[in-house]
Amino acid sequence: MTDPLPTTGVLGPTPSSAQTSTTASRRVVIGNVLSLTVGSGISQALMAVAFLLVARQLGAASFGEFAASFSAAALTSIVFNLGLDTWLLRAGVYDRENLSGLLRNAFEIKLLAGLPWLLALVLILPRLNPETFHPPLVLVSGLVIWLEGLFGVGLSVFRTLLRNQMTALLLVASRGGILLLTGILVVAQVQDVMPYALARLAAGIVIIMVTMWVLPIKPKRNAAIPLAGTARESLPFALSDLFASVYVQADVTIAGVALGKVAVGLYAPASSLISALLGFPTSLYYVAVPVLTARLGEDRNRFRRAVVSTLALFSLVGLVMWAIAWLCAGILPMLLGTSFTGSRALLVILSPILLLKGISFGAAAVLVAVGWQTRRMYVQGLAAILNVVLNLALIARFGITGVAAVYVVSETFLTIGYLAWVITYLRQSDRSLAPGG
Repeated sequence: MTDPLPTTGVLGPTPSSAQTSTTASRRVVIGNVLSLTVGSGISQALMAVAFLLVARQLGAASFGEFAASFSAAALTSIVFNLGLDTWLLRAGVYDRENLSGLLRNAFEIKLLAGLPWLLALVLILPRLNPETFHPPLVLVSGLVIWLEGLFGVGLSVFRTLLRNQMTALLLVASRGGILLLTGILVVAQVQDVMPYALARLAAGIVIIMVTMWVLPIKPKRNAAIPLAGTARESLPFALSDLFASVYVQADVTIAGVALGKVAVGLYAPASSLISALLGFPTSLYYVAVPVLTARLGEDRNRFRRAVVSTLALFSLVGLVMWAIAWLCAGILPMLLGTSFTGSRALLVILSPILLLKGISFGAAAVLVAVGWQTRRMYVQGLAAILNVVLNLALIARFGITGVAAVYVVSETFLTIGYLAWVITYLRQSDRSLAPGG
């Protein structure tokens, strides 16, 4: 299966010049970037603090149970998320008038697909490793991740409309609520895992209610947008999210099954800090996709300059995040306690991922904007396979250190593959405009 080259995407023709004339001004775009970057940075910092507080309070073994359950739920959430957040982000640029129908479809699909997923999660995970995965904790972690999926749909609406001030506020409110409830439990000296999971569930319920209330466009049924069509259009994004979940989340889940909760307890703080810092390039990605999509219909040279600027900005952000991770590695054991001494070396190994992710997020934004999502998906599929194969081959010999190294190798492969596709697109685009092309 091959994506068309020049200007068509998975949802139809690229926006015409009339459509691009409605694109937000440079000032609005910069404002959206700043709002989402700052908001995402604050929200990720709040979440990281909450995560570290839980780790310090519970210790490596109990925290391993907590982290493994949430990681496994997040890894398998593709079953109901189905790439609908990214699909809605791009579809809204092309079909703004039917955004309420698109929103309704995304909510309905996630709700319907979430029920069997949750049941399977509770039935299967405890059978894989009863010591690590306890049914009540798995159930609550599944409910939290399900609510996060519904929350993501609402955020995609604000991102599509370039109203990222509200996106930032909702993210900060969500993570701030989790930190507040976690802090109350820590002050009360609660050392059982379940209350911390229930705190995240309570915060998730509240933020979903608030999000539905403040949405500028309500999910309304639209007969012109059948559910089957939505599921078909979102398939490349669903597969993309599946592969991304594998090479991002599979390491913790495999470690939880093969190495046990103590190994996961050492690995999770380092990987969670990496995930928290990735909030910055992630926020830039959600602004870059609709902006680049709209600019695709403009002059080719301007679009090329936008691509180069995007990659340069994302690379710079990744480099800064890498430096921050190196600084954090020295103080991580002091923050968490002596039981987490091994987390320092793991964070050092994982830190280059931040630079790689910065570059790959920028390249991914370009590929989604030009309609090459399927080609992006091929690279992700190979990276996911590489990740799982190497983990299974090395985990018995190298333990949790091998898991961290495999994560870096997978991200290196992914970044190189994305950049290769971006270069290919630009070269083919140049040839198509050349005389006789």
